[in-house]
Amino acid sequence: MKKILIILSVLCALPLCVNAQDTFSLKLDYGEVSLSEVLASFTEQTGVTFSFEKSLGDMVLPGVHVRLDAASMETCVAAVLAGTGIDSQISGRMVALTKPAKSSSQITPPIFPPALDGNRRRF
Repeated sequence: MKKILIILSVLCALPLCVNAQDTFSLKLDYGEVSLSEVLASFTEQTGVTFSFEKSLGDMVLPGVHVRLDAASMETCVAAVLAGTGIDSQISGRMVALTKPAKSSSQITPPIFPPALDGNRRRF
């Protein structure tokens, strides 16, 4: 009985592993579309799942046109995320997506309107 449970445990874990030799076929052809819709199609075609914040899923992409055969998961993910500025981290068949934080050089300082009476404002 223990041997059967061990074998079942191993077999259940196999789909979660991705070998370096694993390849995927991916065909996406969308006009303006949300990232979550694109990723749902990606998951449906490959079995790869994604983890991301709702704000990323709501991001609207101007168009996604990807046709890949026998490509690595890294290649598929990179093709879908090209030009979005989204970072990915792959672990098995799970891909975590994050939007990189703005560096201090990218942060725009707030602009305050001048005081109407010509006096300087103090904050």
